[in-house]
Formats: sequence, structure tokens, C-alpha cells
Amino acid sequence: MYELVIQKSFAGAHKLRDYDGECEKLHGHNWKVEVTFRSEKLNRSGMVIDFKIVKKKLEEILSHLDHSYLNDSLILIKVLKLALLEESNCYSCFYSH
Repeated sequence: MYELVIQKSFAGAHKLRDYDGECEKLHGHNWKVEVTFRSEKLNRSGMVIDFKIVKKKLEEILSHLDHSYLNDSLILIKVLKLALLEESNCYSCFYSH
């Protein structure tokens, strides 16, 4: 099994709705996005997928999330996941660090 992992980070703010506590207020995190492409075999160029193309696409999508209010961007996050999952053998996840 071959694997290509791409990690990018962005800063974003959000708040928890209907939550009784400090996190109900607007606050921010540094978010890390990790995208993993897996393949049983390499393509004709000897790659799982073209890193340059995938990296550019990820940077383009994350530019809309960086330093934004993420509660307004939840649809965009879903679009990001779908856009990346359209590529074959792709797994993606978001988490804050």
C-alpha cells in the first residue's frame, strides 16, 4: 500500500451555540487539516497522485477558511471534504491543535 499525506494549517474562530460555558463565546483555534491518499499501486509517473495539484487545490480551499468565522463556513467545510474525496483513495480529517 502506498500513501501520500498532506497537512496544512489555518486559524479560525467559532462559538458553540446553546452551550452554557466559556466556549459559547467567540474563540479561535489553529486547525490542522490532514488529507491522506492511498493506493495499491502507483500511477504511470510513479506517484499515488500528483502532489503539486492536490496541494494547490487544498491551499485554494483553505484560503476561504483562514482567519474566518467558521460557524458561517460549515457548508464550505463540507464542500472541502467532498472536493477532496472526489479524488480517488482519499481520506480527510479536521482537528484543532
